[in-house]
Amino acid sequence: MTLTDGGLWQVDITELPEVRPAPLRSLSRMEARARTAIAQGEGVDPDALALEVTTSTGDPQVDADVEHVRALRDKADDLARQAEEARAAARQAAEPIARHLVHQRGVSVRDAGAVLGGYSGAVISRMTQYA
Repeated sequence: MTLTDGGLWQVDITELPEVRPAPLRSLSRMEARARTAIAQGEGVDPDALALEVTTSTGDPQVDADVEHVRALRDKADDLARQAEEARAAARQAAEPIARHLVHQRGVSVRDAGAVLGGYSGAVISRMTQYA
């Protein structure tokens, strides 16, 4: 989908050049309209279509900047997933140590949390509850 000078989105359907829905201001509505037009042209259910949608602002520099932003967001999402996995692994590794410190060494839950890298006393308390 390409942004026109007037701020409307125009769709070009590579496989069906004869299908050209009227431009719309909303990108999501344009995608829905394109899906419906393709489905009618092909005689299939619109929900059964797997579309690959690409967008262009019509300005190569802006498009390059958009791709850069998308790449940064993808990287941030990947790092967030990795961080969540690392937090879960750290917590799993901390639990037996927290139980040892609190139950066998008499350390307070607050101090055990500090020793283990900043867990709150409440978190350590939950970690050290016997099942």
